[in-house]
Amino acid sequence: MSNLAELKSALHQQVANMEDEKVLQKVQQYFKSLVENDKEVIAYNSKGKALTTKEYKASIEESMAEYRKGKWISQKEMEENF
Repeated sequence: MSNLAELKSALHQQVANMEDEKVLQKVQQYFKSLVENDKEVIAYNSKGKALTTKEYKASIEESMAEYRKGKWISQKEMEENF
């Protein structure tokens, strides 16, 4: 798939051509679970703020970017400072 419109069209075509109700129900449940998981609280940050799956993943990506830039301290340095 080269773009979003093509992907949507292909998915629409597959759903439109599907005759098995059980398969369609499973697809619907799966899609619903994906959408709801983006709103479900799965973790809390160090300040107690609730994080959704999307926010949690973004936080991890941000932390990894800081690590790659060399913005980190060792466990020993952490213990000495706190």
